[in-house]
Amino acid sequence: MTTLSELLNLPRYNDLQFLTKYKGPNDTNINSIEISETPDIEHYIPNRTVLLTTGMIYQGDQSKLKSLIDSLIRAKTIGMGIKVNRFLGQIDDEIIKYADSKNFPIFKIPDHYNLGSLLHQWMDIVRHEKHEEIDFALDIQRLFQNLVVQDAPIQLYINEFSQMIRNPVILLDSFYEVITYSNHFKNQPDKVNDFIKQIRLQSVDMTDETHSYIVKDFDNNPIQIAVRELNIHNFFSEYLVILHPEQIPQPLNHFAMDQAALALNFVLLKNDKVHQIELTTEAEYFKDWIQEKFDFSQTHQYKYGFISSNYYQVIKVSDLSILNKQKEKSISHRETLWLIALWLEKSLSDISPQAKVIYSSSNLETLILLQEPIENLTAKLEKLANILEKRTAISIAYNVGSPVNSVNLIERSLTQARITHDERMEQSSSETVTTYENKGILHLFTTIDQQQVDFFIQNILGPFADLSNDSLSDLRETMYVYLSSQCEIAQTASKLYVHRNTVKYRIQKCEEILERDITEPEYSLNLRMALELLLNHKK
Repeated sequence: MTTLSELLNLPRYNDLQFLTKYKGPNDTNINSIEISETPDIEHYIPNRTVLLTTGMIYQGDQSKLKSLIDSLIRAKTIGMGIKVNRFLGQIDDEIIKYADSKNFPIFKIPDHYNLGSLLHQWMDIVRHEKHEEIDFALDIQRLFQNLVVQDAPIQLYINEFSQMIRNPVILLDSFYEVITYSNHFKNQPDKVNDFIKQIRLQSVDMTDETHSYIVKDFDNNPIQIAVRELNIHNFFSEYLVILHPEQIPQPLNHFAMDQAALALNFVLLKNDKVHQIELTTEAEYFKDWIQEKFDFSQTHQYKYGFISSNYYQVIKVSDLSILNKQKEKSISHRETLWLIALWLEKSLSDISPQAKVIYSSSNLETLILLQEPIENLTAKLEKLANILEKRTAISIAYNVGSPVNSVNLIERSLTQARITHDERMEQSSSETVTTYENKGILHLFTTIDQQQVDFFIQNILGPFADLSNDSLSDLRETMYVYLSSQCEIAQTASKLYVHRNTVKYRIQKCEEILERDITEPEYSLNLRMALELLLNHKK
């Protein structure tokens, strides 16, 4: 890593001096050194180049140097060295002021320098730095290759990499939470958490390149950190954080970082796939478990955190981004559901240590199984959803089945959670928590043509189907309450606040109009369904 300022600060070149008050970045690395005397150099000089020249074509009119400066700026060169006392003598103040106004560095080269020799000396320095960068990157590659062969844990990768660059290192997951960190923080985990909180607040737009920015230490002093994105998924990333990257003695160039990122990507991907297999195995166990394929009274033992309990409740987790149904079954949806499962696995212990996350890659489904009752469940689930959305922009919702009291009823709670999820999709509901509502047998009528439903109501209720006939209103209401009260006259009278004889009279009138005994079992059931459908339609 060689900059123009570093070259001019070398003792052997102490007579090379800046003429301008250059205030640009001093960390721009030199890519090449060129010698030229032509005014159209802009068209062939590579960027990040330092130009050496005698300026002989400008000895009659130095003002034309302004056009040269402009062209070099367009070509993204780093600066220009002019050999004085040969053709130009001294550089006019007007030219120096113009270069200052453009923030373009110009330095003077004394007459005793040979430009060709200076070019070769400087290129040797630049090439030497580049060789060091490559050697350093290859050292990292060899180190990580050996660790891969040894199937080393990721903690060892981070420690070895940290020792090589002699700086603290932290590895973060997609939620900006710590996976591991180097031994620098072995006795100071609070420092790690403090740095991570600041990184979350930075809201930096990460790219494939290393991104540097500033955080504060415990004494409120600024610290530079470099954050490198690690891509093991298409849409979500992990992050490698390096503290004090400016103090790294070896040249930590992009090539070196690429080698570290490549090895870490491999290990993270391997661990990710192994974890997916583990959760898939647990999902298969859950499927067999709720279908009672195991005999726990014999030798079989509970596994994977599933326990014997008198309370079970299934929650199906929705990815709200597929409400438009364009993302469903896509790669991004698959990755999102997996990331949701990882997040819940990390976070559910705060709600209940007995909660289980069940992820099925084949069904593209993420479930939660509660194995004990939870107070304020809705509020706690909403809190987890809010945190996840802030950190990853993933919006989730929960579809909650009813609690059951035995293993052989878990499938009922699961079915209810899935029904609630499907209804959410149909209605495009974005509520965070939705609980299953038992609609009973009337729910079946939602799949029947409305004309057929109307015919059923009219056929069973006859004149009572006409809601506009106010004279039948009291009779209809009494019949509805009477049938809903298991045909108990006293209970019906109590609910309607009327005398028992009034109930008897009204029921008798209803039977006269319908010409049927309304307490006949089959007819009574049809009447109740027809009245429910009619009154629901009225609402």
